[in-house]
Amino acid sequence: MTTWPILSVVTFLPAFGALVIYITRGDDEAARRNSRWIALWTTLITFAVSLILVWRFDASQPDFQFIEKVSWLASGITYHMGVDGISLPFVILTTALMPLCILASWKSVTLRVREYMMAFLILETLMVGTFSALDLVLFYLFFEGGLIPMFLIIGVWGGPRRVYASFKFFLYTLLGSVLMLLADHGAVLERRHHRHSDPDAHRRAAQPADLGVAGVLRVVCGEDADVAGAHLAAGCACRGADRGLGDPGRDPAEDGRLRLPALLAADVPGRLA
Repeated sequence: MTTWPILSVVTFLPAFGALVIYITRGDDEAARRNSRWIALWTTLITFAVSLILVWRFDASQPDFQFIEKVSWLASGITYHMGVDGISLPFVILTTALMPLCILASWKSVTLRVREYMMAFLILETLMVGTFSALDLVLFYLFFEGGLIPMFLIIGVWGGPRRVYASFKFFLYTLLGSVLMLLADHGAVLERRHHRHSDPDAHRRAAQPADLGVAGVLRVVCGEDADVAGAHLAAGCACRGADRGLGDPGRDPAEDGRLRLPALLAADVPGRLA
């Protein structure tokens, strides 16, 4: 295990490369050539650093590794990063594909080369952050932020119908973003509802899938909404998942799920057992 913040380095190194490209202003052939080489070397170095994660990763440990956790905002929102055996391959895949993307567009992209390379580097930062974030708010910011460079890449450097495709992409992702935001907010409301209605709720483990589904129904239909079906469906789904994944609530500190700190308790279906 490394003692330096390797996940933050892998995540934000492409953004640093984008900043370097931004500093090297100009629109002549030399500036475009420099932008290509800076982007290529940045992605190659990022990929090389990310291989340290594979080298130092302990496959015998089920917990998250390379943990970085720093207080960030109020209400328990933290800068919480880490990878496990599922997210690590996606991080490596992202860092490995980016140099190929830069090389594939080496000659084909001739319009606004600086902006194109900057967009891809920022996109890499947001993609790696999406796969590494363990705080739900941080994950939401990384995930939704990645839609911005994608929208620009499609709309500026896309095919003949790029404007139509970019706005269609924006509308589809906007709908998903609103639903995700409602689910997050619903989880908060449902947790507060449990706290007020049951003083001993903090002693029992909360179920995130249950809270998310029921919370969204309460947001849409009101506080008097009948959420028994949502509770039952979420409980059955979690029973089936726990047969294959074991009981992650035995160690609630790093349980392998995105959680909303200070609002959700341990992610164990203990009350359904």
